[in-house]
Amino acid sequence: STQACRSHHSGMLCGECEPSYGIPINSVYLECVNCQKSHFPGWLLFVMFEILPVTIMVIFIILFDVKLTTGIMSGFVFYSQIVTLNFPVWYYPAWFTFNAVSELIDPLAHVHFNRLATTLYSVWNLNFLTPIPPSSFPICISNHMEPLGFIAFWYIVPIYPLILIFIITG
Repeated sequence: STQACRSHHSGMLCGECEPSYGIPINSVYLECVNCQKSHFPGWLLFVMFEILPVTIMVIFIILFDVKLTTGIMSGFVFYSQIVTLNFPVWYYPAWFTFNAVSELIDPLAHVHFNRLATTLYSVWNLNFLTPIPPSSFPICISNHMEPLGFIAFWYIVPIYPLILIFIITG
């Protein structure tokens, strides 16, 4: 029954999207959105904001012999990677509480805090697409990307630098 599924989800265990709906690559909760509304080609944005920065970073690390696993940078990189593991929790507004005064001043204070923190820490992980909310700006690679395809797609980002290092270092 699709009545138990979230909006625009269907199928066994709600693991499919309705026709013309897909999961954008900037999704945190694997929600299905209308990919027909996507304004820019998703592949182009993915290459510009994920592949290109990783390529520049790998070349920079190799050329200047930067050590990310020792010294001051290792702690900061590790911390930013651990913090980003909590982004799905941060995006769930019911779990994020402010005191009553901040809620009166700005009812969307948790949204602003989440976007600021996500942007700051995602940059250090070279993940520039996560801070962009998929509800207002879906970045779709395919009109029919399912949850399993979405998860498999994101394996490109960690595998690509390894392949690049093997190619560059011979």
